Order: sequence, then structure tokens, then C-alpha cells
Amino acid sequence: MSQHPADHRLVISDRDYQQVLGIAVDRIERLAITAAGFIARHTKRAFAKTRQHANADGLR
Repeated sequence: MSQHPADHRLVISDRDYQQVLGIAVDRIERLAITAAGFIARHTKRAFAKTRQHANADGLR
């Protein structure tokens, strides 16, 4: 990485760019998988509680 003399943008080689992009994609994928698992667990719990309340109220 080097500083472009005319302005303040960084000049990054294609290889470095691909490496950084790969790391970012990997982290986003892991975050998405973690979020999906979290949502699935909490959704299952919410439905289980709703079913319990429905059964307790004699609605099912």
C-alpha cells in the first residue's frame, strides 16, 4: 500500500485487495451463520412458548 502523491487515496495492489476482500467475505459469512443460528434458536423458543400458552389456555 502506498500513498498516491496527488491526493489522499491509498493505492492498493490487486493481490492485497483480493486478500482483504477474501477476509471480509469470510467474516461476513461467519457473522451471517451465527446470526441465522441465533434467530433460529430464539424463534424455536418463541414458538414453543406460544404453543405452551395455547395448550395451557385450552386453545389447542
